[in-house]
Amino acid sequence: MNYNFLQSIKDIINNIKLMTNVNNSKDISHISDRIEPVISASASILSEDYNNYYSNIDNEIEFSIDIIFDLPVLGIDIKKILTVNHEEEIRYLVESTDKIKQIDISDNNSYSLLKMLVLLANRAGPISESRFFNSYQLAKDITSHINATIICPDYNFIIDKAICLDRLCMSLDSCISLHLIMNKKLDNGMLLSIANIFGFIYSYKDALLLDNSEYYIILSRSNNYSLQDFVKIGDVISFTLDIPRSNSDKNLFYIFFSFIKEISEYIDAKIVDKNGIELSFDNINAIELQVQKILNSLENNGFKAGSYRARRVFK
Repeated sequence: MNYNFLQSIKDIINNIKLMTNVNNSKDISHISDRIEPVISASASILSEDYNNYYSNIDNEIEFSIDIIFDLPVLGIDIKKILTVNHEEEIRYLVESTDKIKQIDISDNNSYSLLKMLVLLANRAGPISESRFFNSYQLAKDITSHINATIICPDYNFIIDKAICLDRLCMSLDSCISLHLIMNKKLDNGMLLSIANIFGFIYSYKDALLLDNSEYYIILSRSNNYSLQDFVKIGDVISFTLDIPRSNSDKNLFYIFFSFIKEISEYIDAKIVDKNGIELSFDNINAIELQVQKILNSLENNGFKAGSYRARRVFK
């Protein structure tokens, strides 16, 4: 997974595996280099009870570096240490002295174990050697404040497992784009203001994100134009739906298309596929069928679209 959906539109287009194409909609369901799944698709993993799932280690996508305290440690002291020693891709799980595991650390509770849960792979690829040992060093930094024993899994075992996960996720990863061709111009800054009206609130490398309970969409412009720039008649504005990070729904593409249709009417633009063919509600059923195949494939391989697990790995 060597691309990042938060890069410029040029990078997005170069790396998109699945694009909207009415004339050849079968392309959207193509999954190359398939391997046998290594991920469990158990009910607990696919459950909507994300809070329960989040409070347990997911051995299929992360590994644990255990820090066993010599003596019980108060939650408030653990919090102070984690405030200084923290990494975004690592989450923490504690075990109380009565063997109850939990994600929330209570100030006045005593804990005997801290688990550092490190992600095996994401869209940047499998965990690197440097990141593995940086995670181990972080555990050592924590034990410099509290007397404890570190238990860390074998490096070669973790790397092999991470590569398998990465290959599987590469075969499952998918997105779909719709493009708007402008019928009128927009002055400097107007596109950004309109995007904010429709919920696009986060900007990164000149792309905007919309992340809500239904979908995860990236808005960007062609030819490396800035979102702040003047928009001419005929300019293209692109919307990319990140399928693994969007909510699994039997009408996902219809919901996506309806949303982009609303935007197109607001800014006076027409919706086209990658070949410039105009799209309407009359010709989206075939695309919806292919999107549903992708959603089914994700779920059958243990990555229900929009689930905590999918959003953690496809990032």
